Amino acid sequence: MPQYTMDGGIKLDESLLERYINCCGNFSSILVTETLPGDLLLFKTGRVTHHVGVKTLGNRFVQAIKKFGVIETELHGTFFRALAKAFRPMEG
Repeated sequence: MPQYTMDGGIKLDESLLERYINCCGNFSSILVTETLPGDLLLFKTGRVTHHVGVKTLGNRFVQAIKKFGVIETELHGTFFRALAKAFRPMEG
């Protein structure tokens, strides 16, 4: 993963997360309405996607937040509105 600052979504014109995911070749883009456990969820913070979580069961995902550490969160409210893209790991 590329290094970036927490406020990078406000300052950057391109998502470093998306650039990495697209160039590594291990993920395929999917609709955010078709996510399954294990899919990556990208959230827009500022102008670009700049926060990532991993879909778990139901309407939940795991994320890391500096203040709280690694937590499982309900995908609603602010997070639901910020959900911009999803990617599925390719098998094999």
